Amino acid sequence: MNKSLLFIISQVRYLVFAALLSLFCVYANGQILINEFSASNSMLISDPDFGDYSDWIELYNAGTETVNLNGYYLSDNYNSPSRFTITGDFMVDPDEHIIIWADGRDTALHASFKLSSLGEQIGIYGSVLGVVDTVSF
Repeated sequence: MNKSLLFIISQVRYLVFAALLSLFCVYANGQILINEFSASNSMLISDPDFGDYSDWIELYNAGTETVNLNGYYLSDNYNSPSRFTITGDFMVDPDEHIIIWADGRDTALHASFKLSSLGEQIGIYGSVLGVVDTVSF
């Protein structure tokens, strides 16, 4: 190979490494976890928007930076990670929680699916459908 081609290859490798490192830093500072959930909420927590007792998923920011959930995905099926897209700027500060209602309403913080009390999967995915956290029950 000629020297200019080797130089280009080394620069591309450097850029790829820098991009991956910056992604790692973003995820290392803001870490969203599935903290709790209820697949059979009959009287534990009332939904403040609609006043009913729907299933819910609590997300927790275990990181050191505020995380904007806009563009994240939530699903009850690992094979279909984009079932519900979180739209809108929902900021989760470090050591804070947010509840997503699994009530089938598909609006703001109300997922397009419900949870089965018989058990299933819950996954939260980043904006490029990368796995952030999952749980099976």
